[in-house]
Amino acid sequence: SLVTISDTFGGSTVAVSPTAQVASDGTWTITLGSALAQGIHSLTVVTVDPADNTSTTSGALAITIDTTSSAPTAVDLDTASDSSGTGTSGTTADNLTNDATPTITGTAEAGSYVTLYDTNGTTVLGTAVTSGTITQGAAGTTGTWTITSSTLADGIHSLTAKALDGAGTLSSASTALAVTVDTSTATPTIDLDTASDSAGTGTTGTTADNRTNDTTPTITGVAEKGASVTLYDGATGTVVLGTVVVSGTNADGAPPTGGTDSYSITSTALAEGVHTLRVVVTDAAGNTSSATLPVTIDTSTATPTLDLSVGSDTAGTGTTGTTSDRLTSVTTRSLVTISDTFGGSTVAVSPTAQVASDGTWTITL
Repeated sequence: SLVTISDTFGGSTVAVSPTAQVASDGTWTITLGSALAQGIHSLTVVTVDPADNTSTTSGALAITIDTTSSAPTAVDLDTASDSSGTGTSGTTADNLTNDATPTITGTAEAGSYVTLYDTNGTTVLGTAVTSGTITQGAAGTTGTWTITSSTLADGIHSLTAKALDGAGTLSSASTALAVTVDTSTATPTIDLDTASDSAGTGTTGTTADNRTNDTTPTITGVAEKGASVTLYDGATGTVVLGTVVVSGTNADGAPPTGGTDSYSITSTALAEGVHTLRVVVTDAAGNTSSATLPVTIDTSTATPTLDLSVGSDTAGTGTTGTTSDRLTSVTTRSLVTISDTFGGSTVAVSPTAQVASDGTWTITL
């Protein structure tokens, strides 16, 4: 008998060539003479015997032709992995993260096998099967996939994905996704600004002793670019004295750049006494680090006392004079001068006075 195959595709049915003769064992084989188009084909068979009798049409055989596989699309860092630092310009859409095993998502042909690669295009970071069935994928349907990457080193990674569909066709690589992994931030420095670090002339105070009469001192230091710096009162305190964002961009602060810049915060009013000031740095990826500085606020000084030394306070025998009555032996009409010793220096103070005839004198400074 003569065997003829018909192909129903795209709403039309046509006979395909060649035909074949049924062998003596009842079998037949046909290799199609022309390629079938991409998509689902419904093949049926009829036979014509030597007496020219035509058989009924066979049951349909559905064949899906799938010669291409589209590259995965919408490759992105999952929002849950895209960390951001509070108070910084970091967002959950900037592909900057402190998660060294981030989750990557995307779309590809339904039912396909997706492989995620690192920058070199050969290091496999993970695999997944796209949602949906192979048949749906062959029909042009897409599905979603999610891959949690193996550990990535700090720095910029150019991630790509490829899809292997149910027909065994491997796609080209997806558009690369640049992800920056940043798992730490530089430890900040902290200091009392020289202009706030007051010092008394002629004293042992300096502009570097962290002792000041400024109740709203300025604190300075260096931290990661683009990071948020918050100043607290106390080593573990929660009272915020001020906050600022370090100049520069997130990219400048993140690895591989890791750049730093200066910051300056003028504190809200501090009470008299010793304060342990603490700065907490939060970078755009959400990493934190801190540093502390003891600062003494001193806005007043004790009133000094003045007394005549016992050695100079003479007393006449048999009189009511004592060595604590602040009367000293002087000669009438003598000139009295007071000297003031203070801060390691002694100077004469004015005015002077003449001793009266009764041996007394008075000076009002």
